[in-house]
Amino acid sequence: MTSPLGTGQGGDPSGGFMSLDYSFLIANDAQPDQVLNLLSKSALGLERDTEGHWLIKWSAEQNPILLVASVSLDDYSQEIREEFLGFRPSLLVGFTPQPDNGDTFEEDSEVADRTMRDAVILLLRNLKGNAAFLFNGDQNLLQRTAEKLVFDRDWWEASLQRKLEEVA
Repeated sequence: MTSPLGTGQGGDPSGGFMSLDYSFLIANDAQPDQVLNLLSKSALGLERDTEGHWLIKWSAEQNPILLVASVSLDDYSQEIREEFLGFRPSLLVGFTPQPDNGDTFEEDSEVADRTMRDAVILLLRNLKGNAAFLFNGDQNLLQRTAEKLVFDRDWWEASLQRKLEEVA
C-alpha cells in the first residue's frame, strides 16, 4: 500500500499505477490521533489499521480503496506551505485513493472519492481555523481563510457544494 502522506509514491517507472495524493491542511491545535478518531467514529466507514496509524476504507471485496493518515507539521513544513497558502498549517491529513484495477475499479474509485470529500466536509465542520484541500500538493481544491470558503466548483459535485456552503 502507498502511504497517504507521500507525493507520487507507489508508482513504477514502467508507466504503471501512480498514486494520487490529496492533502487537507489546517491551522488548528488538534492532534493527529484526535483527527483519526473523529474520522473513524463517523459514518464514513473508515477503519483503523491493525497498528492504528492509518484509516482504511475497504471495498466490498475487502481490498483497501482509500488510505488516510494524519501528522503534525514541523516548523519548516509549516513555513514552506505558508508561502503557498497564505497561512501556517499545523496539521496535515493525507488521503490516497487505492482502487484496484479490477472489475470494480469505477465503483471503488467513486466510493473512495465520495468518502474523501465527505471526510473533508466533516473536518471543516469540526475543526476551526484556516484550511486548504490540495490535489498532489499544488492544485487547490478548497481553501478556508478568515471564515471565508472558496472551492473549485468543477471538482465538487452540486450536492457537496451545498454542504460546503453550509460549513462556510
